[in-house]
Amino acid sequence: MSGPVVREDARPPREAPYSSPMRRLLPQRLTRVRTILGAVVVIVVGIVVWTVITALIARHDLNAARSDLAALEASPPDNLDQLRTDISRDRTLAASAASLTNQPGPWLFAHVPIVGRSVAAEHTIAAAASGLLTSLQPVVSDAAALSGGSAGGIDLTTLAKLHTDLARSVTANAQHLRALSGMQLSWTPHFVAGPAQQAASELRRAIVGLGTAGRAVGALRGILGADGPRTIMIALQNNAELRGTGGLVSSFALGTADNGRLKLGRFRDINSIAQQPGDVTRVPAPPTYRTAYGDFLANTTLWRNANMSADVPQSAEVMAELMQRSLHVRPDVIIFVDVPAMIQIIDGTGNTVKLPDGETVGGAALEHALLVQSYGKAVLNAAVEARRKAQLDAAAGRVFARVSSQPPSLGLLRSMASAASGGHITIWSAKPDEEAALSAAGISGQVAPGGTNLAMVVGQNLGDHPGFGNKLDYYVSRSLSVHAVVGRSVAAVTETLTMTNSVPNGLGPYIVGRAHPNQLRELIGMALPARATVDGFTSDGHSVPVQDVAADGTRELRTIVKLDQDESQQWTMRYTVPVDDGRFSFLGIPQPLAKPATLDVSLVPAAGLHLVGRGHTIVTDSRKFSRTGPWAGRVTIDVQASQPGFWGRLRQDLSDFWNHKVRI
Repeated sequence: MSGPVVREDARPPREAPYSSPMRRLLPQRLTRVRTILGAVVVIVVGIVVWTVITALIARHDLNAARSDLAALEASPPDNLDQLRTDISRDRTLAASAASLTNQPGPWLFAHVPIVGRSVAAEHTIAAAASGLLTSLQPVVSDAAALSGGSAGGIDLTTLAKLHTDLARSVTANAQHLRALSGMQLSWTPHFVAGPAQQAASELRRAIVGLGTAGRAVGALRGILGADGPRTIMIALQNNAELRGTGGLVSSFALGTADNGRLKLGRFRDINSIAQQPGDVTRVPAPPTYRTAYGDFLANTTLWRNANMSADVPQSAEVMAELMQRSLHVRPDVIIFVDVPAMIQIIDGTGNTVKLPDGETVGGAALEHALLVQSYGKAVLNAAVEARRKAQLDAAAGRVFARVSSQPPSLGLLRSMASAASGGHITIWSAKPDEEAALSAAGISGQVAPGGTNLAMVVGQNLGDHPGFGNKLDYYVSRSLSVHAVVGRSVAAVTETLTMTNSVPNGLGPYIVGRAHPNQLRELIGMALPARATVDGFTSDGHSVPVQDVAADGTRELRTIVKLDQDESQQWTMRYTVPVDDGRFSFLGIPQPLAKPATLDVSLVPAAGLHLVGRGHTIVTDSRKFSRTGPWAGRVTIDVQASQPGFWGRLRQDLSDFWNHKVRI
């Protein structure tokens, strides 16, 4: 038989790399992978689109609420019912934005490292705004109940409820305050980070402001006699003749507060209880007050210099002692009120004042009338001057009688808050717990810089010659520029004060002086940190002698200046101060003036460093921080100079490139 021939080198055929089942399975797996990847891409794209759409809608709602609140702040409604309606509308907008940014898509996107920070910040801001506006609703209702109360007093039960609701709002917003402080905005676009930082800063200030308001309301209950009758002294200050707390105390009134009602006696000229220089007696005063102002008989029954310390608690303690010595009445509370405050109160209540000549005015016309026109020809006639003061005291009495007889309207509350923020109304209480609450609320006039770099200029009008003053401060414009180069361990600071005497011709000797007409003679004190090393004090480039004293609750360099009509001078103080790890905190406290001074602050980092903001301070350019404008209230700035790392330098380079492209 014969069969197939089999060669010895024959091999079985080679199998395919994959068997037939594998060839069928691979495309299926690839299809599944592509399907899964496609689904993931679709989901990611969906989440991104979802996030973008909801973020844009939320941003629109937030911007609408923010614009509305800004308009309310600039021009509040005339009644609290309208304010309550507006706040409810804005709360709805903020709650909608918070709900939108908390949906699953945006929520997931917000947890993506770095790229999700914009959405996370938007949700944090929306939730904080919603919480703040929600907590404000009962507060506004309480305020409405107060303003709708009976004339002639304040319902202390309603005031207590307001105090409780303010405390609750602070507690309710504590988590939002922490969230706002912990927001991460690095590596987010500048057009996102900038508005977010600004909104967060505004919300933090508002939440902190609730606590401040709560402390003030708590102190106010005691001052109004919630725990028994209180003796009140109102001191009227004339800013045309400066003293540390604002102006010469020209008139005063004593009264009693009990169960929410204030009964005020007639206003009297301070000269009716003052003694002549040769007959004065001294009263107890804080040690630093005696050292700084004892030579000016400030702690004596001369009275005219009793409020030389810009630290209101010190001046108030001396005035309480003087009142005890002069009238055998020791006030429990002293309220300092100056002419700008009176004008704001009159405008806030929609009232006017009848002047000594019979004219009825308000607003700017009232300021001119009280600080210029009321002096008439300013003749040196004792009978004419006595009659003028009596008429003005009567007018002041009518103002405060009208205010104390009306329920606290929104306009009055707004006006008094504005006046207090600029130091035109300050309150001192003899009770330590009330005084602490007033200080915490920022209405005690206390100068407490601590470790802060303090900028404060205090002017004291020394008059034309001993025993005869003038009223030239109304015609003097003032500005202070502060420039600091902040390093890691030390800051170099230059402060320049500019004053210009623009008194017009044709005024009488009571205003311009008799021995040296139109010449302003003033004691000027410029505050500086206790640890500062003074590098120089010059006037128009020439060194001038100064005293380095402890005064007004701080340390200051003091000199006497003379400024003739149409003359302008500059005084420059240079010093260095240690800083801790580059942290530089600045506090500017203005002296209450008839017309606010101008404050110009410029902070730059030392070579090789950059600036970052701390607290409420927002720094948009790491190479400088600047602030210019009227010095109408306290100014707080916190920055830190630090060494930028690689990412910090890269971020700054990108920011410079972006800003350059935008400018082009």
